[in-house]
Amino acid sequence: MDRVTLVGPIDRVLLLRTLPMFERLGPIQLAAIAQYARERFVPRGTTIKLGKRAEEVVLSIVDGELEAAAAAGSQRFGSGDVVGFVEQLSEAGTELVLTATTDTMTLEFDWDAQLEICEEHFAVVMRYVEYLARQVVELAERVPASETGAVALLEAQEFGKTLDLNERLLLLSRCGEFSSGCLDALSELGQHAVETHWRKGKKIWSAGQTADHFFLIAAGSVLCRADSGAERVYRPGAVIGMHEALSGSRRQATAESTEKTLALRIDLEPFTDILEDHFDLSLDVLSMLATKLDRIQNA
Repeated sequence: MDRVTLVGPIDRVLLLRTLPMFERLGPIQLAAIAQYARERFVPRGTTIKLGKRAEEVVLSIVDGELEAAAAAGSQRFGSGDVVGFVEQLSEAGTELVLTATTDTMTLEFDWDAQLEICEEHFAVVMRYVEYLARQVVELAERVPASETGAVALLEAQEFGKTLDLNERLLLLSRCGEFSSGCLDALSELGQHAVETHWRKGKKIWSAGQTADHFFLIAAGSVLCRADSGAERVYRPGAVIGMHEALSGSRRQATAESTEKTLALRIDLEPFTDILEDHFDLSLDVLSMLATKLDRIQNA
C-alpha cells in the first residue's frame, strides 16, 4: 500500500472527528488528543497485542485492516475503527491479539497520555462514558435473562423505613457499579440520592421514555420487560436504567416493582457533577462500563 501519513495536527483532528468514539468533542479536546497521537505503520502479517497485560496503547486505524482471532470466529477492524480501548479499561484482563491482514497505518495513543487528557478535559471523560454505555445498551440483548443483584446488602428493610447516610454509603460501596469509588464521592452521591418507595405492581417507567435517572435497589425487586418479551428481575444491590441514562438512550424495557420495593434514585445531572469533581470515580465508571462490554463481546 502507499504509505499514508498524517504529518500535520489538522489532519489528525479531522480524522478523529470522523470516529464515533471522538465525535461530539470540541476542537480543543480533539486537538489535545491529536497532540499525543503517533503514526504507526504495521506491515502485513505483523501481530500486535493490546490490553492491560500487553502494550499500553489504543490504536485508531487510518488505512488497512487488522484481524482479531476469537472463540466465536475472527473479527476484522478497518479504517475508522478504534481497537484496544475497551480492553485497556476492562477489569476482565482481556488481551486483544491482532494481525495485520494488509499493510496498515494506525494512529497510536499512549494510555498514560489518555488518562492525562481525561483528567484535564472532563468532556472527554463523558464522551467515553456515553460511547461505552451506548454499546452496552445495544448489545445487552446478548446477555441471557437472569436475576441481577440477588445478594442482600442490608438487613431486611421495613417498607417505609428511611435510610440514613451510613446505610446509603453501605449500599453504594457494595454495589458493583461504585464499589471502588472514593468515600468522599460516594458520600456526595449518597446525599444527592432520593429515597423512593414503590408498592407492588408500580410501573416505574415504560419502554421508549427519556432516561435521565437511574435507581439502586435497596430492598424488594423490579421486573424489566422488553417489547421482545425478554424479562429480567433486579434485586437488592442491582442498578437499573444506568446505561440508558449515561448513553442518552431511551428506556429499552418497561420496569415494574414485583413487591414492595425501596430504591435510591440518582439523577443524571448531579451524578455528572460528582464525576467531574472526582476523577477516581469517573475512572471507576469507565472501567465498569468497559468490563461489562468486554464480557458481553466475549460471551
